[in-house]
Order: sequence, then structure tokens, then C-alpha cells
Amino acid sequence: PGVAPRVVSILDEGDWDRLAAAIGQAKSVPGTVVVVSAHWGDHTRPWVLTDHERLCAELMADAGADLVLGHHQHVLRGTDFLAGTPVLYGIGHAVFDVPRLADDLAANGTDIGGLSEAQLAAMLGEYGIYPRPALPSFPFHPIARRTVVAVADIGPDGVRRCGVVPCLIGDDAVAHPVSRDSADWAPFVEFLTECQVRAGLAARVVADTDWELAGCPVVAFQAG
Repeated sequence: PGVAPRVVSILDEGDWDRLAAAIGQAKSVPGTVVVVSAHWGDHTRPWVLTDHERLCAELMADAGADLVLGHHQHVLRGTDFLAGTPVLYGIGHAVFDVPRLADDLAANGTDIGGLSEAQLAAMLGEYGIYPRPALPSFPFHPIARRTVVAVADIGPDGVRRCGVVPCLIGDDAVAHPVSRDSADWAPFVEFLTECQVRAGLAARVVADTDWELAGCPVVAFQAG
């Protein structure tokens, strides 16, 4: 009593049976590359990979998925290779302005009018979703401004390599690619590395490559 509950997400066996069947059906078509997009994870804490995400990723890889792209957490997560399948656990977000969030919260019984940012953090958590003075329409912690475009080199034999184009969401609410000669490049690569370390993932972040997408530099991931 008086202690915050521990939340555990459990995989629904019926849902999994349907997903496994869909992956198997797609893989039965010759020359097909199967990419699974998963809406999962804990958006209230950075770095964290839940047991549910890890288990689902393993099952998807075992079922034959060639690439798994995770999203929903709003803050970047790490990348790993499971049975040779690249799994990008969280690729951030691109467009997520919520200009009417305060009104929506009030309509649902949470009136945050007049509260300071410190009070909002105490109520909703440091990484909670609430209007922030720096950019009220972008209600996320500043680290959520780091996002990526997932990139995969796909051939007849499946995914040959995978990586990401680092991007920063500016005050204009647009995600802009980060160039190698930018002052933001090294901190961004360090952030991607920290995602790996904090989650205990073995894949390596390789920033010194000549891989580009439409002129934008790609940070590659390699199996550890």
C-alpha cells in the first residue's frame, strides 16, 4: 500500500498466433522480405527495453521476420541482431506536435493550468508528456528531439545491412538530418551508443562509414 504498482506487459497468445501466421504466410512467397513494425514499449522512461519487447523481438526473428522496427516510446532505443535479424527497438518519432494537449488533459480531468514545469514534472514525471515552455506544442523531454530514419540495404538474400540517419527535431517541429560536420553529430552518435550500453545490447554503432541516403550520412549497426 502506498507504493507505485509494477506494470508488466504480457504477450497475448492469440495475438501472437495471428502474427506468427502472418509472418509465415509472407515468408512462403519466394523473394519476399518481411518487415515487422511493432508498437510497443514504455514511453515514460528513456533507455528501458521491457521484457515484452525483448520476447516479441525474439519470437518475430524466430518466426522469419527479416527486419523489426519498433516505435511508440518517442525516445530512441537500442538496436540488436537476433538470429541474424536486425531489431531497431525504437526509432523515435517524426511528426508529433500536440498544440491542444493542455485542453485535452483538462477535458479528461487533469487540469495543468498555472502549474510550473517543476510541478508538472513532479506530477507527470520528468519524461512525461506535457506542455513545456521551450516549445509548448512539442510536449516531450528535450532528448525526444533526437530521432532517426531507419535505413536497410535489402537484396535477394534479405537485409544485408541496416542503420539510421540521425535527425534533430527543430523549433519548427521538422526533423532535420544531422550532417557529419555538424556540432550535433558527435553527441548524437554518443547518444546512440548510450542506448546500446544502457540496454545491454551487443550490436556496435559504426559512425565512420561512407554510407549515405539521399546525401545524408548513415550510422550503421553491426552484430556484436
